[in-house]
This record gives sequence, C-alpha cells and structure tokens, in this order.
Amino acid sequence: MQVQQELRRFTSDAEYFESHREQLRKQYPDQWVAVYDHQVVGASKDIKRLVRQLERKGIPRGRAFVEYTTEREDLLIL
Repeated sequence: MQVQQELRRFTSDAEYFESHREQLRKQYPDQWVAVYDHQVVGASKDIKRLVRQLERKGIPRGRAFVEYTTEREDLLIL
C-alpha cells in the first residue's frame, strides 16, 4: 500500500511540475529543480548540489521529482 501512495505522490508532483513548468523555468533558469509534495524543495545548476540539499532536508533519495529547466528546445530528428 505504501508503494502505491509513494507512486501517486510522485506522479502528482510530476503533474505539478508540468503545470507550473513555465513559471519554474523563469524562476530557476537552467537549473535542476526538485518538487516534493507540490513544493519546490531545492534547485541548483549542479545535480550533486541539489542531491545534498534534498539529503539535508531529509527527503529520501529518489522520492522527489527532479527535472532540468531550460529555455532551449532541442529538436531531434531520427
């Protein structure tokens, strides 16, 4: 049961990030941003620094939704 709850929370955090993507991109340009329980709990240009921030806050590794924000839109043609 707890695994399902964690998965729902993680999915909800991913949806939160997506619905706030533009605002987060402007607030944290070219940074890794971590969302946990619908809150930004860390941001850094360096992923290792972000992981340390999360550890200091007691957020278990792999539990926060983390994504890189950028204005670049790369197009891959395969």
